[in-house]
Amino acid sequence: MKQFRFSLEKVLEYKQELVDGLRVEYGVCMENVRRQEAVVRERKLRRAQINEECREKEKSGIPITEARMYAMQLEALEREIAAEQRRMTQLRIVAEQKREEMVAMRQEASAIDKLREKKLTQYRSEVQKSKEKAIDDLVCARLYCR
Repeated sequence: MKQFRFSLEKVLEYKQELVDGLRVEYGVCMENVRRQEAVVRERKLRRAQINEECREKEKSGIPITEARMYAMQLEALEREIAAEQRRMTQLRIVAEQKREEMVAMRQEASAIDKLREKKLTQYRSEVQKSKEKAIDDLVCARLYCR
């Protein structure tokens, strides 16, 4: 009997390559999200430090101009934090889209792979039947030759 050949083998290989590529892209997106989270944490930490510094100085009494300077720094940091959080949200959305693409492509590849396994099982069954038939034919031929 001829060798097993799955007609969609190239398609399966292509889908697997796409899954691998999407997995890499998803990893890059998640790394970008982690970096952006670190930026937001750093900005929030800086805000907390400036706030603490301002409170300490207020206890000992500071000029209004210096207090206003601290307030302006804090406002600027708040705007930066909001902008960085918006950027982080966008990065998370992109990462989620990549993840969904990857899952969909993995499902497609899995469906083709299951079809391949089904065809391989059929092929093996046919090979087994062919071998059994050959043995039966051989046994029958020996019986008739006697």
